[in-house]
Amino acid sequence: MSGLPLDEDQVLCYPSTSRQRHGGSKPPESSSTDATGNEPEYSVAEDDEGLPYSEQYPTSHATCNVHDEPNAQTVAELQFEYFHHLAALPSYSFLHADTVVRRLNEKSLSEPLKLALCAIAALLLGHQHLPATAWVDRAEKALFDVLDRPSVFHLQALLLIIQYRAAAGYFARAFMLAGLAARAAAALRLHYEHSELSSVAQESRRRTFWALYLLEDLFSVGIAEYELCRPETIHLRLPNTDDSEAQGRTPAFLNSDEACETGGLGSHAAVLKLTSIRRSIMKVTRRILSNEQIFRHLLRDVNRHQTDLENIRKRLEPHNRYPPSDFRGFEWRPIYLMLHVSWHQCHCDLYRMFLPNYLQASPSSVLEGVSSEEQTRLGRAALKHAEEIAHIIGEFCRYAEDLRILELDTAVCAYHGARLILFGAFRLTDSSVGVMEKQRAISTAKLCLDFISRFFANTMASRPIRDDLTRLIRLQESLLASPSEGSPVSPDEAPTTSPGVSTFANARQKLSVHSLLLQSDFVDDSGDIAPSATEQPPRFIGSNTLPPATEHVQQGQSTVDSLAPDLLYPLFDGIDPFGISYWENAGLSQIGYDSAFAMPTFADGS
Repeated sequence: MSGLPLDEDQVLCYPSTSRQRHGGSKPPESSSTDATGNEPEYSVAEDDEGLPYSEQYPTSHATCNVHDEPNAQTVAELQFEYFHHLAALPSYSFLHADTVVRRLNEKSLSEPLKLALCAIAALLLGHQHLPATAWVDRAEKALFDVLDRPSVFHLQALLLIIQYRAAAGYFARAFMLAGLAARAAAALRLHYEHSELSSVAQESRRRTFWALYLLEDLFSVGIAEYELCRPETIHLRLPNTDDSEAQGRTPAFLNSDEACETGGLGSHAAVLKLTSIRRSIMKVTRRILSNEQIFRHLLRDVNRHQTDLENIRKRLEPHNRYPPSDFRGFEWRPIYLMLHVSWHQCHCDLYRMFLPNYLQASPSSVLEGVSSEEQTRLGRAALKHAEEIAHIIGEFCRYAEDLRILELDTAVCAYHGARLILFGAFRLTDSSVGVMEKQRAISTAKLCLDFISRFFANTMASRPIRDDLTRLIRLQESLLASPSEGSPVSPDEAPTTSPGVSTFANARQKLSVHSLLLQSDFVDDSGDIAPSATEQPPRFIGSNTLPPATEHVQQGQSTVDSLAPDLLYPLFDGIDPFGISYWENAGLSQIGYDSAFAMPTFADGS
């Protein structure tokens, strides 16, 4: 059934292939081909009694020895929980339940993928008695052993390993592994469509890449040097909508309106488009805060993003729109919650630059062309959308008690919404605002904190925002209890710098408190290779002259002014010091494919 209809919340199967590489220490005991050597058709896996996978494996508490791999019963239970709680999330949607079950029964599932799947399910679902870290260590080692032979299956395992490392608190390791995942995707050319594959294989391949695309937000948003997948390099379609194959439609690209006018936009594709818009907004915000660009048409940029957001809202399929017609009978899917809080968060990110004294507020020089009335209106709009985030989260907590796992980005939206609400009640409003309004703001912030604590209890990645939101609530409560003591510490005074890196980098990047890169504690040890500034600068070996960057500095001239413009390229966004002119002058512009710089050929096992 190669034309199997696909639901947008259903994870997809990939075809068996003789080229599959297994990262374990031994080859699989059996292949996925039939007795004739042909690949089986796609079908829903069922047991002897005709039960689908979701009814085959009731949950219990199997255990295994820390030195052994998970036994069959443990694997069966953990894969069931993975597909029951995780697989509907965009970051985990690249595996197909029935195919995984079949391959587990055949003992042909990639060993690193099996171990990584079991580990992430055990961690996020609170099975602390299971040696999940040992499984991840083993899976990671198996992938490193075949580092030069990437495959889609290895990349899928690596994505789960990165999610595990981030959730378990190994933030620095997760960050470094993310770079390897991006390299693997580039080696396999996953940025491009692969039309020769079946529709199901294409969809699994797409979702694997888009899971990598979403991974970037764990570490930073809108910082070019940390981008895993630059938008201009992506030539891959978005995931399918739930009825796209039935109507003969193909999904659109990330930055294209193709097919959107004639059909609805699925929740998975909408989340990816919103992610792209949020990153675009944050890039604008960072350029404004860094004084890198004079925005003479700031409102035009704001209106452009507003239009993009409204188009997404209008194109949502009916069952994906908010509010639902009946809250009580409505099925609160995790991606539905993620979609709508993200839509409102985009507006918060867009408008909060107009809130005076807020952390992301624009400098007064940037707002000179914007009337005070317009600034007030847009600033109030940021607070309104923050209230909407809290309202949606409140409805979710009220009616969706059985869901336990959500995307971390949902917690980030709840955190920023709560910060804006507290800021509006305690630092933006005038003295005529009563105690009741401020108490309501604190209660709303507590709702968001309870939401984060409840649904993200098993991930260390949420701890920074939990701790910071707890701090803010206590500060505002102390102010409300003792107003005569003056204003508390600003909500914007949470640490957002990395002490181990340069002050220039900290000033430019301004990482958010929820950035796992900020929590990684990387240390730039460059000082160990050269004397300190108070010592005599070293001379070049074999030369009596100082380095070119300092030998021509005139007395009274600043070092920065004396540097060549290309040494200051971080100040000029979009200018590459090693651009085409550099390579032409170096005589490297005509490097052939067969040169030493040519990319090796990798096999795409999709």
